[in-house]
Amino acid sequence: MGQETTKKIRLMTRTDIPAVMELDKEAFPIQWPLAAWEEELTKHGDSYLCLEVDNVLAGYAGFWWVLDEVQVTRVAIGKAFRGQGLGAFLMEGAKEQAQKLGSHFMTLEVRESNTGARKLYEKLGFKSLGIRPHYYENKENAVMMEWQFK
Repeated sequence: MGQETTKKIRLMTRTDIPAVMELDKEAFPIQWPLAAWEEELTKHGDSYLCLEVDNVLAGYAGFWWVLDEVQVTRVAIGKAFRGQGLGAFLMEGAKEQAQKLGSHFMTLEVRESNTGARKLYEKLGFKSLGIRPHYYENKENAVMMEWQFK
């Protein structure tokens, strides 16, 4: 029998930023600079999470919390960890954290061409709200999605 994989979600710290920035390169065409990550953790430290698999950073998620709404800002799973259900595990952790903070619903935008992420969000109960035309730097449309806490 194989060894059991351990996975956990925890709050992101400043020491995570270099590894998070490496994951960011794998996931997004335009990365956030170091100063942006530092500012995010200063302003929204309880809203950025790291996913560890066997003590290795495998992904992260972040959101802005305003009143009773959570707006997802970034979600990434490292290439070596994709296809293992970790995106769903991470988003469930983000939903739990948002609920702890008092949120009633979660919103996000996802590239229209990112069918894998869109299917994941739909599987997690997110509903499509419509399209934001030419939302991204390359003028690609974004699909707006929302999940409401029960």
